[in-house]
Amino acid sequence: MASDKKNIVIIGGGIIGSTSAYFLTRHPAFNPALHTITLLEATKVAGGASGKAGGLLALWAYPTSIVPLSYRLHAQLAKEHGGEELWGYRRVHVGQVECRGRSLPAKSSVKGKDREMDGQNGTPNGKGEARVSLQKRTREALGKLTAAGVPADLDWVDPDALCGYDEMGTPDTTAQVHPYQFTTSMASLAEEKGAKVILGSVMAINQRNDAVESVTYTDKTTGEKHTIPASDVVIAAGPWTKKVYPRAPISALRAHSVTIRPTREVSAYALFTEIQLPIDFANRSNESNKKSSAAKT
Repeated sequence: MASDKKNIVIIGGGIIGSTSAYFLTRHPAFNPALHTITLLEATKVAGGASGKAGGLLALWAYPTSIVPLSYRLHAQLAKEHGGEELWGYRRVHVGQVECRGRSLPAKSSVKGKDREMDGQNGTPNGKGEARVSLQKRTREALGKLTAAGVPADLDWVDPDALCGYDEMGTPDTTAQVHPYQFTTSMASLAEEKGAKVILGSVMAINQRNDAVESVTYTDKTTGEKHTIPASDVVIAAGPWTKKVYPRAPISALRAHSVTIRPTREVSAYALFTEIQLPIDFANRSNESNKKSSAAKT
């Protein structure tokens, strides 16, 4: 940033957009009197994949050109802002487990979480128990885990389903954050230093003479259209990038995130799983779908 006035607009309130706003407000040349930083998010900060990812940080990950910097920055941010409390920063073990699936009785309905993943405790909207019980291990169960090479403190995996365990990372090389809490914290910390967060859908990035001039968006709450000046635009909209910049060579893949709240504290492990499904799994699933369709008809 120079002494000239700048209006920087960041499109997308995910991890990239929020941390971009954070670091711009910490830039030595940032001057709130001359520079504006606006974070535009269509729905809610961390509302997409950035709020539901695994949050895993590993020195053994890739690309190796950037991983050490990212890992070090996460540790620095946690130390500076109390990340252990604000966004659950912790050092973890990582392992790969081979498991054998098992057949369970079909259920007509399943209790699930009916609100956004915010990392808070408690049952969803007071609608009864929504947690999964993790019972203390018996001596027999612990013996099975030991035989499979599983660390003693990894006691929240079904011993009858486990076939093997391989260590991939230790707390010296691996850490984890709660993705929703980390992303929203970055946006809030950026706001504290002068950035502005606006919930609105971008309609157009306006240009003149091949240079960006402004950004037009529709306010999420009022539905009104607004145009704000922009000298620089950072597009961090992930799979929605083509909607605001059709020429971008970006595509998207759909994935799912399942969150389970345990009834007790669990040891700090992140697991990559390879699960062999029961032989009759496909037949049971098809039969269940047929019964469900018949019931609806």
